Amino acid sequence: MYQTETSDSRGKSAQRRVIEEAKSKVTIVELAERLAGHEIRPQRQIRCLVLSHEDRTPSFSIDAEKDLWHCFGCLNGGDVVTLAALVWGHDRMDKAAAYLLMVFGHEIPPALKNRHRRWERQAPVRDEIENMRIRSLRRRLYCLFVPEIDAMPPEDRQSEAQQIWKETEVLARLLYNRRTSEGENT
Repeated sequence: MYQTETSDSRGKSAQRRVIEEAKSKVTIVELAERLAGHEIRPQRQIRCLVLSHEDRTPSFSIDAEKDLWHCFGCLNGGDVVTLAALVWGHDRMDKAAAYLLMVFGHEIPPALKNRHRRWERQAPVRDEIENMRIRSLRRRLYCLFVPEIDAMPPEDRQSEAQQIWKETEVLARLLYNRRTSEGENT
């Protein structure tokens, strides 16, 4: 149901580290208290109703000693990270664990240093690709205005063409940023 790890072997250890950190810093009872909005009496087995199910008897069980939960209504169960993923709608456990740590004010473990080095090393290439895409968008935008420029008197064409070329940079950057934020490829 939930994806715990990626296929990248180096990424697995970073993901596991975040998950283990969340399990060691936040207990299932603390998360249940945060979700319920009130303190829960300390006891080994805690049972309560779940709002997403139509039950009259408590179907949600928390084992405080084992730090596990189980819902008899939907037959799901697990640890604090799986509950966080289920409640907050995360499809990956490492993201749920990182969000869990953030919500409870704990520091998220840093990613592998090699990843950061590679990211920094590849930055000039990424920047150049971005600039090429923006130049391509600028040329396309400029071509939209060419008929308008051709219709102008010859003495105004050059200054107007230069002005339009300058304005296309701002517009191209806005369009490029909008496309990348929406997840589309240019």
